[in-house]
Amino acid sequence: LNVTQLSEDWSGRLELDNKFLTFSPNSEEKTVRVMCGGDWYYELEEGIDWCSVRQSGNVLYVTVDRNIDEDRIAKLYVRYGDIVRELLICQDKPIVEFKGGVDVDARGGEIDVEIGANVMWSAKSGANWISVKDSDNYSRDSLLQLSIMPNVSTLSRSAQLQIFFADDVTLIALSVQAS
Repeated sequence: LNVTQLSEDWSGRLELDNKFLTFSPNSEEKTVRVMCGGDWYYELEEGIDWCSVRQSGNVLYVTVDRNIDEDRIAKLYVRYGDIVRELLICQDKPIVEFKGGVDVDARGGEIDVEIGANVMWSAKSGANWISVKDSDNYSRDSLLQLSIMPNVSTLSRSAQLQIFFADDVTLIALSVQAS
């Protein structure tokens, strides 16, 4: 809502159109509208270096830096006289999830592995019998497409796929049965 569009009297009142902002691990900007009957100001909690706020009219623009570590929380205070409204700013940590391993029969072939993520990621295999298709810059929740060469040995074989995200890596165990 724009303050000029409000039909009721806002003198002595202060409201925010949102009390919580949740951000992904990526660098992002979101807005909060301030509805007030007078001059107001804002303060970001001290010691917060990953979040910045700027004002344009009755709108606050909240920007967060890319998060490569843990969940982050900050408080923004909007003040009008003795009235204080608090805005909670939350930013998720980067997550790439895969549960379990991948078992492939001796024939190998094309397989899809479902990856759940809230960040961009890429994949790499150290084994010469595994090809990762389009290994760079998967977008969040995606299918990782693998091409597995047949195992002609009487022994099973295994390898680990590396999934790179933020400044971290997670491993997926992959095994191929013996012939």
